[in-house]
Formats: sequence, structure tokens, C-alpha cells
Amino acid sequence: MLNAVATAALAGWYLLRAMVFLLAFAGAGSVWPRIPAGRYRLGLHLALAAVLGMGWGGLLMLVLGLAGLWNPWLLGAIVVVMLIRGAWFVSRLVAMPGQLPSAPAVRLSVLEFILIGISAVCAANVTVGALAPDSAQDSLSYHLSCARAWVEWGRIIAWPSVWPSNYSVHGSLLYSLLLSFGDGIDCSLLYATQGFLTYAIAALFAGHWFGRMAAVWTWFLCATAHAANVWFVPINAGSDLTVAMFVTAGILLGVDSLFAVSESAGGAGSLSRLLSASLLIGFAAV
Repeated sequence: MLNAVATAALAGWYLLRAMVFLLAFAGAGSVWPRIPAGRYRLGLHLALAAVLGMGWGGLLMLVLGLAGLWNPWLLGAIVVVMLIRGAWFVSRLVAMPGQLPSAPAVRLSVLEFILIGISAVCAANVTVGALAPDSAQDSLSYHLSCARAWVEWGRIIAWPSVWPSNYSVHGSLLYSLLLSFGDGIDCSLLYATQGFLTYAIAALFAGHWFGRMAAVWTWFLCATAHAANVWFVPINAGSDLTVAMFVTAGILLGVDSLFAVSESAGGAGSLSRLLSASLLIGFAAV
């Protein structure tokens, strides 16, 4: 009984840390470029800000790492500033419901309840897998090797003893940030969160364009595909979802900006969304 309580408490602590970092990333992504309120609902605003924030967070780690400034106190201060900005950003969005589109109050159908329930079970399966200690060969041999070495050195240095990573530098930079304060489980939870953000953005854009049923089906199809993969290959620190997150957000945001035809969607708002989409594609390519 005591072991179960301790395990649950430890899992809750890791999930709380993941939420804190997610809020900090949303804060970083809300600084620039700002996606104007009025076109997207609250969930899509927050998801896009979080993805943009991961992009900026990785870029900042790159600059500081090349300069040899990976000091834990400096990184901690930056995370605190991002967190304060994130709390302000979320409170501001919540406090302006009149400026954000709202969904019509329609009862869910039985089919929607079933699809949402299965999706929730899939999400729980992915989360539990991410909470397990990362023992995958890929993670231990190369996915986290660059990140761990850079954290130990306090800077980014090319070194033959670091096993080459098969994923973008951006992923290593984000893992380095988390490893400065946590361990491999934090990295696995970040990777799982990137998966959630990927199909959340896909579902929210589907709902934005085609309605709630399209959003539910999109979420269901992405969630079950993700969970099926995790069933055979437990979630760990990987690479594919990092790139997929940036690409999905960038392409869908770009398409929505290019094909927005209403007058209220044009002007500076469209330019800001196109700039955000371009940055997201660039983050995926790093």
C-alpha cells in the first residue's frame, strides 16, 4: 500500500513538472509573433503558443550553449520568467471570452462519447508509458546522449565520443533544458506532450474548418494511431514527434492563413500567422 501511494505521488510530481514546463513554453511562445485573438478558440491559441515556445526555447538553448552560458541559475531564471509570462498569457486569454470564438452548446452524441472515451484511454496509456523509467536502447545510446553530454559540459561542443543523434538538434536542445533540472522521465513526458500537441492541433484545426465531429474523429484517429505505436514501442525520448509537432502546426497554420478570405482575418493578423507558420517549419528543419 505504501509503495502504491509513493508511486502515485511520484507520478503526480512528474506530471506537475511537465505542466509547469508546458506553461513556461506557452509563455515564451506568446511573446512574438503574437497570434491575434478573435479567430481561434482558447485551446488552439494555447496549443500554438506552446509549440512556438518550444521552438524559441530550443533556439535560446542553442545560443546560450554555443556561448558556453548553460549555467543552472541562468537557465532557472529564464524558466521562471517564461512561467510568469505563461501564467499572465493564460489568465489574459481566459479573461477575454468575448474576443474568442466559442463553440455552440450542443449535447454530445453517443458516438462522440465513445470516440472521446477511447481517445482518453489511449492518452492515459501513453502517459503511463512515459512515466516509466526510460530503458529503451535508442534513448540510452543516442537520443539523449548529446543532451546529457552538453549538460555535463555546460555548453554545446562537437565531440567524437557523443554518439550521433538521428534527430534534429532542436530535440536535443529541449532535452538538455529538462535534464538541467530533471531526468529522463521528464524528457519522455515532453515527448509524449509533443505527441498530444500534434494531434490536438490537427483536431482543433479540423474543428475550426469543418465542425466538432471532424475534430472528434481527427483526435480519435491520431490518438489511436499513437497509442497503438506506444503499445509495441513504449514511449521514450524520441525524435519523430518533435518534428511532426512543428510541421503539423506550421502547415495547418499556414494553410489557414493563406485561405482566410474574410476581411477580419486579413491584414496584420494574417501576416502574423504566416510568420508564425514559417518559424514553425523552420524549427522543424533545424
